[in-house]
Amino acid sequence: MTRAQSYGRWILPVMFSMAIMTPKSLLCAEVTSASSSFDSRLPRIKQVAVMPVYWQNDLPDSEAGQRIKKTLDSQFSSITRDSKRFYFANDAITADLWNHPEGRKELAETYEIDAFINLTVKSQNDLMLWTVRFMSPNLENYLVETERVPMNWAAAASPEDLDKKLRSLVFRTLNRYPIDVFVTSIQGAYITLSGGKKQLVFEGDELSFYQTSIKAKHPVDGSWIQFDRKALGKAKIIESHEQSSVAQLTSLAYEDAIKMGDGALVEASATRRAFQKPVEEPLPYSPVSSSPLVVVDGSPQPTQPSLPPPLPSPSEQKKAKSAAPLAPPVNIKPVVVAAPEPEPREQLPSESPDQGLRPEEPIQDEGQDSISLGSIKDLTVVGLSQSFTYSGAASAQSQASSLFLNLFEARTHFDVSPEVEILGELGLATGKTSKGDYSGFHLRGEPLYKVPALSTLVPSLDRILVGASIYYQSIGVTKQTFGGWDIFVISPSLHAQGSAHFPDEKRTIDFDGNLKFALLPSGNAGIRGKKRDLQNLALAEWEISASLRSNPHDISWGAILNNSSGSAKAGTKTLKYESMAFGVTAKLKL
Repeated sequence: MTRAQSYGRWILPVMFSMAIMTPKSLLCAEVTSASSSFDSRLPRIKQVAVMPVYWQNDLPDSEAGQRIKKTLDSQFSSITRDSKRFYFANDAITADLWNHPEGRKELAETYEIDAFINLTVKSQNDLMLWTVRFMSPNLENYLVETERVPMNWAAAASPEDLDKKLRSLVFRTLNRYPIDVFVTSIQGAYITLSGGKKQLVFEGDELSFYQTSIKAKHPVDGSWIQFDRKALGKAKIIESHEQSSVAQLTSLAYEDAIKMGDGALVEASATRRAFQKPVEEPLPYSPVSSSPLVVVDGSPQPTQPSLPPPLPSPSEQKKAKSAAPLAPPVNIKPVVVAAPEPEPREQLPSESPDQGLRPEEPIQDEGQDSISLGSIKDLTVVGLSQSFTYSGAASAQSQASSLFLNLFEARTHFDVSPEVEILGELGLATGKTSKGDYSGFHLRGEPLYKVPALSTLVPSLDRILVGASIYYQSIGVTKQTFGGWDIFVISPSLHAQGSAHFPDEKRTIDFDGNLKFALLPSGNAGIRGKKRDLQNLALAEWEISASLRSNPHDISWGAILNNSSGSAKAGTKTLKYESMAFGVTAKLKL
């Protein structure tokens, strides 16, 4: 037998077996290869853009069809934002850029968009298909959920009913993203998280952290359908800001278990609370056999409650305690928890698989965000060394005080709503001038609106506050050509607030930068013994403060620097004003 004949004896059978391989076998091999090659890492999603509603087919040209379209177009974005799961980009910018590759690239790079969410509505004869897609910046499917809605039901439904069904679909989709907040930095025993008060993460909450990966994808649309989760440990929230928080590690499955990108669930989040089973209220009475209450036919009959067993005697308790075995120690081990099978993509309104487990209407966030008017959050006492100069139409100049401090302020703030807060300030001043002395007081109130979206520009910046400052000052001066003034000023106000954490030293520095300038000033002044109205009053003020604290509920100590200047017409002459103040602060969180 030649060498070629020897090779042929085993090469030909192999080629024959490959030739008879069925298409089904080839398909299975291809799917297995694909499923084992995809990137199993779970993307960390922080910024989301809401795409406009896409109508695949036109609805019937009727009043009901127009009402359905108007409701879904207007409510999809607001319902998605109600989830409070992510930061959301401006809808107008998203609408301009999402539908071409260059625009999506700009959204991802300039606006740091991590994902898109879209609602597609397709009409099929007597049905509508509502499909919510959670997608990557390249429009690859992450999560897909579909609701089959009968056309006749939608035509008869009220806007509230349509809103309720759409809310359930959107929240159900977002709940399939397996983490609510994730770790953005680690410093010793402290970790910084991507969510804060806006995501209903509050001081004192304890979160469980997991390493999550994608276990399986849908073979057709590539969406995630199953996850792997490995328990890593727990951490307690010690400080919560608007859209970030700091937690202290309390337990670990093993050393250095929690790393950047690992995530946790927040059971109090709006989307998860929407599907929690309501707690059954206990009966307001204990039915007994002699109860005079009337029982409706078909309802359970009241029964005599069983009495609890008698308590054992002291000697029996002691004997039972000595005989009880000690509980064995518990070893924390990392475990792998497979996510449950996904819910069916399509279902009729009357065929919800979670009936009895989900309330028809999502639970609102009442009690979490609502804060009573007048709830004071903190009290800050400020001691300042102030120097001022008035010149021009009249003059006065302060002198250094032997006590160093000559201006004392009390400041506080309270929340009107999750987006609006009011700052209040009362100040008392007293001291000497070059020839006499002075005394006075001032009052200030600042209604401010929180702009948390700007916090993504600077990591340590927690929020921007914009609003108005309403300011009144009265000061009297003796033995000077300037005798004092009474002024009332309404001005725009801008605050930049944030914090820097130093976990190794267990310290946090809070900072606040503030800028104001006069918009509607008025007042009068004593000029050379005469009272004159002030015209064209212009004032500007800036202030920087920083405080150091070691615990959110301890007193924090800090420093403050303030500068204000302005001018006004007093008759035919100009009165100029300049003030500089620096000092110390003590802040107590209430």
